[in-house]
Amino acid sequence: TVLQLLTLNVDAISKQLTELTIQAPQFFQQVPTVIDVSAVQHELESLDVEALLERLKLAGLLPVGIVGANPNQARLFNRVGLPAMPQSKHYK
Repeated sequence: TVLQLLTLNVDAISKQLTELTIQAPQFFQQVPTVIDVSAVQHELESLDVEALLERLKLAGLLPVGIVGANPNQARLFNRVGLPAMPQSKHYK
């Protein structure tokens, strides 16, 4: 599964995931998830990565890596154990 971030507002992301979880409670349970940050790449340094990961895990997602970040931005995620994955048409 790919989660494409369209905002860096962790509260807004969490709210949307909560709404989806209410509609389909088992859908997100332990689903390996690649986080696509390409749409927010220009402002990615302001993302609270730890808070985002905590919220994703609370929603049941299992973050496994990121795509769409440049090497410097990928370090933000590497520090919390998420590798940058090669860009692929499968992540679109």
